[in-house]
Amino acid sequence: MKKKIRNALITFIIIILLLLIAKVAVEKNAPVRVEDIRSMDDITTIRLAVEYSGCEYIREKKSEDKDFNKDIYIKLGKDLYTGDTKNKMFFTQLVKYVAKGNNYLNFRLADEEKKILIAVICEDGKILKTYINGDNNYYRNEDSRRALANYVDIIPLDININSYDTDSTNVEVKKIQGKVFNAVFNKEYDEEILDGITTGTSLEEVKQVLGTPHFYDEYKNVIGYKLTNNYIFFSDANISVYGNYEYDYVEFENLIAKFQEDFDIKSFVSGITDIWLDYDYYRYNSNYVELVYTLKGIKIQFGNVNNNGVTIYNNYKGEIKEMQNGVHLEIDKDFVFEYELKKHR
Repeated sequence: MKKKIRNALITFIIIILLLLIAKVAVEKNAPVRVEDIRSMDDITTIRLAVEYSGCEYIREKKSEDKDFNKDIYIKLGKDLYTGDTKNKMFFTQLVKYVAKGNNYLNFRLADEEKKILIAVICEDGKILKTYINGDNNYYRNEDSRRALANYVDIIPLDININSYDTDSTNVEVKKIQGKVFNAVFNKEYDEEILDGITTGTSLEEVKQVLGTPHFYDEYKNVIGYKLTNNYIFFSDANISVYGNYEYDYVEFENLIAKFQEDFDIKSFVSGITDIWLDYDYYRYNSNYVELVYTLKGIKIQFGNVNNNGVTIYNNYKGEIKEMQNGVHLEIDKDFVFEYELKKHR
């Protein structure tokens, strides 16, 4: 009797163990669900990556482009922008998850309805480059394009800045190559400068005359306006006026094109100083060069800096409006305003 009980118990234990082993095997082989994902390690397929990112998976196939492993068709959960707000984080996460699901092989994501194509280059288990509709710097360039498109209308007023061509007791003048670069009127200057405005006019009164400022820095309490031929900035300390001159950028842009072919820094910088002597800052040594044309909206730097090359600002009036090799866009920043703010500590 005892032997029968023992055998029955052993049989029962074996059955339980077999059931547990079967359960573990089933769970192990069961497909992972989106709701089960707890970390990047849980993302094992492209479909999981897409759905975990909040998008709808449609299909995938071998890419028609030999440089890519897969073409993946999806319905994106968000647009590139929602109004003026960019959804950069959403797309960064999407690319990161799909790269993991595709074992870090090159791939393309396509939303045919939204006409968005994202091409991703991977190398050594990492994302190397991401192109959104062919642009490796999509958000930076799009922000710049939007800033340029929404830029304020110039106020049709003028100040004959070159009539103040020498320093006086209450006016400090900086000239470059015979033209007034900047004229600063201190609080003792009591004559009208523009449209009834004097150095004694409060900032609130200035706004009533000229409208909403084009430029404003709350911390330094500086406001400014772009006029037809001038910039004018108001602060508690003074009124600062710059020339808003017209320039011919054709030769400069020809030098840019040549530089992109030969990358000869010395020849490039020398060519620019030959055509434009009116730089407001030029410093160089054997390892570094910085050349600045504030009123033209151009800064050139080579050496131990982040943005080696040419930086183009909002007040640039030439034809370069897109990022190029060696050309950086800061179209959301006006170089004259940036220069003015540096004077206010």
